[in-house]
Amino acid sequence: MRAFSIVRCIALLALVAASPLEARAAGTGDGCASASEAAQRLRSEGRLVEARARLIDCSNPACLSFIKQDCDQWLSAVDASMPTVVLSAHDPSGRDLVETHVSVDDVLTLAQLDGRATPMNPGVHTLRFELTGYKTVERTVVVREGEKAREVVVQLEPEDAGAPSATASSPASASTTPTPTPGPPASGDASGSTSPAAYVLGTLGVVGLGASLGLYLSAALQASHLRSTCAPNCAQSDADDISRRETWSGVALGVGLGCVAGAILLFVRGTNASSTTAATTSVEVGPGSVGVRVRF
Repeated sequence: MRAFSIVRCIALLALVAASPLEARAAGTGDGCASASEAAQRLRSEGRLVEARARLIDCSNPACLSFIKQDCDQWLSAVDASMPTVVLSAHDPSGRDLVETHVSVDDVLTLAQLDGRATPMNPGVHTLRFELTGYKTVERTVVVREGEKAREVVVQLEPEDAGAPSATASSPASASTTPTPTPGPPASGDASGSTSPAAYVLGTLGVVGLGASLGLYLSAALQASHLRSTCAPNCAQSDADDISRRETWSGVALGVGLGCVAGAILLFVRGTNASSTTAATTSVEVGPGSVGVRVRF
């Protein structure tokens, strides 16, 4: 029994002696040094929130004294430089919406609003305020280094705010006044009083009358020339040429008169475009007669 007590005492003494040695060994490991180095890098990048977390790690009393001393100093400097914002949201009546979720740069930061200052890294951030039953609001802010307790307040509108009423959106409330449908133009209307065929016939008539006059004058001049030069012994071909000119002069005269008459008829009747565009003109030439027929 006495031997067992001696062994127990020796074991307790060994445990007590080993505990501080293990703590000191843990403090001299790479954990504190790597945390210190990471904190300095994050701080230079402006990521003060992440740098503060690493500085807390290397400020652990288990770390070597010179590492802990440096981290304590840097932690104080980071706390002084790190900006904070106070976020709040209310409805149109001014009531606080405590259950609002806030995301910072698409990362959920607050599950509800409690009025406390929230640390942020300096720079441009997009804040999104979300609450069931309300429209989401996004706000872009520039958070400045060293700025403390900056207030960011937004107003959330209900999702049904500004929705059109049933009366305004109902098709039955729309005007049911029938829109008059324009009918076909009257026969004397300005939009259908003159057919394109009238202009075509008029043009053909003028051309025909001009051609008739030209052929007649040409035949007359040729006959006068023959009488003064070779009559009565002129060649038969010359006489035939004069006869042909006189015949074609008569044909052109008939065509011209017929076309002019058709054009005048269309102008007088005031036929609309849909019916007169189908008008056709034909010339009938027979032995000793010329005729022009216009069909509508």
